[in-house]
Amino acid sequence: IITGAYSIVADVDSFSGTTETEANNTQATATGLPGETNFRGSLGSAGDVDFFSFFATAGQAVVVKFAEKLNSNPAIRLYSPAGALLTTDRSGLGLTTILTTSGTYALAIQSDNSAGTVTGAYVGQLLIATEPTLDAETGNGFESATVLDLGPHVVPSLYLSPDPSF
Repeated sequence: IITGAYSIVADVDSFSGTTETEANNTQATATGLPGETNFRGSLGSAGDVDFFSFFATAGQAVVVKFAEKLNSNPAIRLYSPAGALLTTDRSGLGLTTILTTSGTYALAIQSDNSAGTVTGAYVGQLLIATEPTLDAETGNGFESATVLDLGPHVVPSLYLSPDPSF
């Protein structure tokens, strides 16, 4: 048994990144992101949508992840520069994709998580890998492992879909 008086000291840094600017409920009124950054916002109701936009080039990988537990995170959708829906994640895990076109992309943050409606504040991170290396997931042993060049970012397949063998 340990007795006595103890204290814990924690340093908390203020948020560094981009905060949504209302009204950002459409692709045309999206809050701009300056490339790789943290972002935050708040979904006021089940019907609220927050759009963020960013520029990226063909061949880059985009990773979007959230700070909370899976069921506490909003859903996310990625739209192409032409406005077409490219990919969706409703699990709260986030998403990863390789971009095929250069231009301004849009992220839609929405409350329709597959576990139920998510409202309130959220914090996310946008990562853009210039020279992505994807794990081919050809096996789970060392003898069949993919050799990765740890360049600017490594984009693991865990972000692409849950790995049932993990």
